[in-house]
Amino acid sequence: MAYYWTKDHKYYRLTTQDNLFGTTDLICSWGTLYSNQGNYKVIHCNSQYEIDTHIKRITKIRKARGYILIHTNKA
Repeated sequence: MAYYWTKDHKYYRLTTQDNLFGTTDLICSWGTLYSNQGNYKVIHCNSQYEIDTHIKRITKIRKARGYILIHTNKA
């Protein structure tokens, strides 16, 4: 699953990745479009409900800050 937002020269991306412990991590990465500068954080989730809750919360925050959802890949 992947979500991708942009605003002016900034981006914010969410992806999911299974980990070795049988749960899924939500990886949030952000930065500028014109350089390699950026950062990320990993949110450990134990269920699909928890992942969906984080995605809804982050989507609401991104929209409030003026980001536009460019790409969604729901697997």
